[in-house]
Amino acid sequence: MLLQELITTLYIGFLGLIFSSYFVYLAEKDLVADYGRTDFSSYADALWWGVVSVSLSVASRRCEL
Repeated sequence: MLLQELITTLYIGFLGLIFSSYFVYLAEKDLVADYGRTDFSSYADALWWGVVSVSLSVASRRCEL
């Protein structure tokens, strides 16, 4: 029972990461920064942003500076 809850939680978290990265990409893909290029030139850039954001938020909760 506990393993099934863990797998379900990881699956929902993965889907949340995929969808939130996609929505961030849709919102930010046409914005041009001051230096003349977009921050998210592809969906992979937005997905990387999502992975790094989640990783850093988890790490900051575990290690207090």
